[in-house]
Amino acid sequence: MSRGRRWRALERRWRWPGAAWRSRAAGDNLSHVASLFTLATLARRRGDYEGTVGAFAEALRLSVNVGDRGNAAYCLEGVAEVVAEQGQPSRAARLWGAAATLLATFDPELYPHTPDRARRDAAVASSRARLDEGPFAEAWAAGEKLTLEQAVSLAAETSEG
Repeated sequence: MSRGRRWRALERRWRWPGAAWRSRAAGDNLSHVASLFTLATLARRRGDYEGTVGAFAEALRLSVNVGDRGNAAYCLEGVAEVVAEQGQPSRAARLWGAAATLLATFDPELYPHTPDRARRDAAVASSRARLDEGPFAEAWAAGEKLTLEQAVSLAAETSEG
């Protein structure tokens, strides 16, 4: 199924018709990323983890393509939270580490739609407890050393398997 058809199906399922598709068709990349981020959030609330990671991965890809490091970081964090919930704390820590590196390169106050930090902090704490501090810190540090392309690949792996 093509990306466009997949997102239209997700939009219909979550009763948010056409938002992501219209913004993409109009070439409005920022709105398209925001729409995909919202679709990912809606899918997650409904327990559709495949749809969640797919929407985050697509928003991440588009953010990287247009040089939007802030939204790329937030998408990496979104994928990390889902991966953590699916019992992959080491992969989640690497994604959070990569996101932390990106977040340090810009002013987050420039983004009015900053994701819920309390939810992210709780997911980080839960993953740290599951993995133990040493291995968690090692995975986070490894994530901080990833290139943006490597972080995108790591996020895409979670959406495929």
